[in-house]
Amino acid sequence: MKAEVIKEVSNNTTNANYVSNKAPLKPQYFIKLPVNAVKPGGWLRKQLELQRDGLTGNLGEISIWLSKSDNAWLNKEGKGKWGWEELPYWLKGYGNMAYILGDEKMIKETKFWLEAVLNKQRDNGDFGPFVEKGEGKR
Repeated sequence: MKAEVIKEVSNNTTNANYVSNKAPLKPQYFIKLPVNAVKPGGWLRKQLELQRDGLTGNLGEISIWLSKSDNAWLNKEGKGKWGWEELPYWLKGYGNMAYILGDEKMIKETKFWLEAVLNKQRDNGDFGPFVEKGEGKR
């Protein structure tokens, strides 16, 4: 492994992976790397494997909010008994971990949820749980 020290970060370039600020705004100094740009080893990899084998990797077995049965995230109308925000928060970390570890089982589960949710997008562009709070307000 090779590390490089730089005196100053250039702000004259744009990022090929993400939308960057346009002139007259300066580009951001720090930009998030693509999820698989870093391959963990040693202690860090072990910690991610422990998370995969622990709560993060098994939350679907113990949390009713990740149940695939009657889940509002998997329903075109956004209706279902289970439709809390736990799913997207969990999925963001779970999916990143899946790709960082190269874990095919986790990647398959991540793709299931992402594709299923996006394929249930409603005609107005919304997807996910639909909750009316009275008088047609959401």
